[in-house]
Amino acid sequence: AEIVSEVYTVEIIKSLSEEAKDKLDAANYTNIHFRCADGGEGWKEQAPFDSILVTAAAENIPKALSAQLKTGGRMVIPLGGAGEVQILYVLEKTEDGLEAKPGIAVRFVPMTGQSQIP
Repeated sequence: AEIVSEVYTVEIIKSLSEEAKDKLDAANYTNIHFRCADGGEGWKEQAPFDSILVTAAAENIPKALSAQLKTGGRMVIPLGGAGEVQILYVLEKTEDGLEAKPGIAVRFVPMTGQSQIP
């Protein structure tokens, strides 16, 4: 929030969203917008995004998130199953699709919601 003009954050668990909002409001951050919803669905009304940072491991790249990333934009996302070591990827959207660069091994909580149902 200190290095960009606007931040849009989506959290599926209402109590976590409310707690984060309360703490960031108390710290006088005014450029953060909160939504309690399925993070794998993104925030279509605010797209396209320059960058997307995903903080839960996904089995696959959520189609809604890649669609909301602008050409030239980047997404950082942990990919892999729950209880497994995941890989933190940096994806860049090009005219031809997504270019994926694998990074380090990580362990994140699993993403939940509709985008993760096969």
